[in-house]
Amino acid sequence: MVDGRRESMNPLSKRSLIVFTIVLIVVLLSTLIVYERVVRRVAAKDIVGVIDVRGYIIAEEDRDLYVKAVRLALENESVKAVVVRVDSGGGIAPFCEDVYLSLRKLAESKPMVVVIEGIAASGGFMIALASDYIYATPSSLVGNVGVIALAPVIVVPTEAILETGPYKYAAFSIREFPFTVRRILNNFLEIVEERRGEKLNVSITEVAEGKLYVGLRALELGLIDGIYSYPEAVARAAELAGVSRYEVVDLTRLVEESEPTNLGRSLWEGSKILSPQMLRRLSRSPMDVYLIPSFLINESELYGLRAWGFEESETPEINVTGRVVIDLSHKNAFFPLLMVEFLRRINANGVKFYLNTGNLTRILEMKPKSLVITTPYKEYTPSEVKAIREFVENGGKLLLMHDPGAYFPSYMNFISHEFGILFATGYLYNLDDNYGIYRNIPVRNFTRSELTKELREVVAFTCTAVYCHECEVLAITSNTTVLSILDVTGPHYFIVRKGDVLAIGDLTFLMDPFVVVADNSKLLDNIVEWLIED
Repeated sequence: MVDGRRESMNPLSKRSLIVFTIVLIVVLLSTLIVYERVVRRVAAKDIVGVIDVRGYIIAEEDRDLYVKAVRLALENESVKAVVVRVDSGGGIAPFCEDVYLSLRKLAESKPMVVVIEGIAASGGFMIALASDYIYATPSSLVGNVGVIALAPVIVVPTEAILETGPYKYAAFSIREFPFTVRRILNNFLEIVEERRGEKLNVSITEVAEGKLYVGLRALELGLIDGIYSYPEAVARAAELAGVSRYEVVDLTRLVEESEPTNLGRSLWEGSKILSPQMLRRLSRSPMDVYLIPSFLINESELYGLRAWGFEESETPEINVTGRVVIDLSHKNAFFPLLMVEFLRRINANGVKFYLNTGNLTRILEMKPKSLVITTPYKEYTPSEVKAIREFVENGGKLLLMHDPGAYFPSYMNFISHEFGILFATGYLYNLDDNYGIYRNIPVRNFTRSELTKELREVVAFTCTAVYCHECEVLAITSNTTVLSILDVTGPHYFIVRKGDVLAIGDLTFLMDPFVVVADNSKLLDNIVEWLIED
């Protein structure tokens, strides 16, 4: 003030003050509205709360949405009962388990009813098991109990990165990983047994098969308690709570109003299937374990047909007479980096091997000692098949190994049928007698042969059956082993020989590190001796 009077307020400052006041009022009103809806509304009268478990549970915000809805129900006395609506294919294992455990705590405090509308598969079904009262609509899909796990990475050490222990980088042993997965599955099965108890009309072994059942069949098997619609489930929850006048409040929606982001729901509502890369990124764990049906994961990435890295190419002329030739010219499922022990033992017996990526017919004309063919991803021509047949007729030995985890047996059978041998489509599994998981098969029945000497047990890793007409059967699975697709229970042939042709329904059992499991190493010795003997 220059003349003793107050200066009038600057118009710009006055406008800023007005804007600030308006914003402050809006914020206060919004806070009061949220408080009114989330707290006072819940406290106003008897309420049946609804927790809507819909979509994937693959991110922290997915899990937190349901955990916070549970907390809201627990902390408000006006919530007399809760209905959990489930339409979910599950998600990342720890997140699903968190939601299940939170709901169990709620079910121990207040009446809680689950109604399945659409699907409750894998982790979605685990969540449903939190309640003593599980209902579903008639055609809803229920079950798919099981685990999908991505195996640990194979560590290639480098001097640029130093770690202090052999599992510091990968965190898990590849050889022991099936048993880790089995423990997670057993936990799931124990939850099913504990929660359904005497209501179950199906063996826990069948539950472990991972089947999905429609609601009506799930009721017959004791996986659910009745066929109810959502309104009937609400009425049932109110009845259990002993209330007749109540309001139904969607607790999940109240939580969403303050935290609207939900990845799992948005992907589900957009009918999106999941990619393994996204799941691995979201899990942020060295062990990627999912309680999700495989049909909700991109199969081309998860189980995709593998295009092997060896194309037919011209190679320098090498004399392969007397060598063991391993054919790689048809994108064969053979990994030199993981077959070092196989190659080493050939060399240890004073015989050289040759990895062929060139013209197979010309190579066979040089009269190698034996030929190894693993699952091809590319068809052999009629002239090549003829050359292979003539090679065997002239005293050469042929080892055929088909791995159903690599590709279909079509191209392999194009060769093997020339010798009266066929590899089955599908894979063998055993839910009770296995090495960690159902498709790692122990084989203990052997006939007497130089190829089976000193063998008591061999473990195959995703193998198939071998059919043979008038041949020598060397290894047979147990009579409880099942061939998928046909669902035929064994025993099944695993190793057969017909003259100078040896056929085996697996390849992985010879790979590092699986070659040291059980008597696999002894079987490898026997195979190598057979390949190199005159």
